[in-house]
Amino acid sequence: MLGLLIACWINTYVLIAGLTGFLIDILLYTYLLKRKTWISVLIGGIAGGAPAFGGYMAYPGALIIDALFFMLIVSLWATIHIWFISTYYKEDYVKARIPMLPVVKGEKSTAIFSLFSLVVIITTYILLFLRKVIGFVTVTTVLMLSLYLLTLIHNFYKNYSDKWLARRIYKFLNIYLGLTFIVGFLERILL
Repeated sequence: MLGLLIACWINTYVLIAGLTGFLIDILLYTYLLKRKTWISVLIGGIAGGAPAFGGYMAYPGALIIDALFFMLIVSLWATIHIWFISTYYKEDYVKARIPMLPVVKGEKSTAIFSLFSLVVIITTYILLFLRKVIGFVTVTTVLMLSLYLLTLIHNFYKNYSDKWLARRIYKFLNIYLGLTFIVGFLERILL
């Protein structure tokens, strides 16, 4: 409740992002979709991206389109991250009867969907650079990290039974998102 009051005090967009993220995560993802369809993770990713939207919109003068771009980045990142966690722990998801992408469509499909999602993330970062929302250092960092991640996922596509590579990918995804956001923040305040 306190969080909602603080969000309301900041601005309406932050409040909407907080409420939307909460409702999508609890109602749509957890209660309605998680045990029914592998697409649930895409919906859950929206909830994961809502704080990025709210955080960006907390800045006075922020444009909704740019906040939506950051939300898209986090949403797709979360989706890829969950897909590779569920690839590594596939047997557990099968036993629990949770229909994640690797369980329902297989590991090769997971790699294909992840490659596509990563290309969308890269494109979104480039659009943010062209809109002068992020700088050269940030977009260069994104491109270098993305090239490495594309290589890892492509290697997984060729050798999709390698559980340790799946684990390596989901662990690197933490570094990927964290580092790109930290570099973006530092570039913004220092340069």
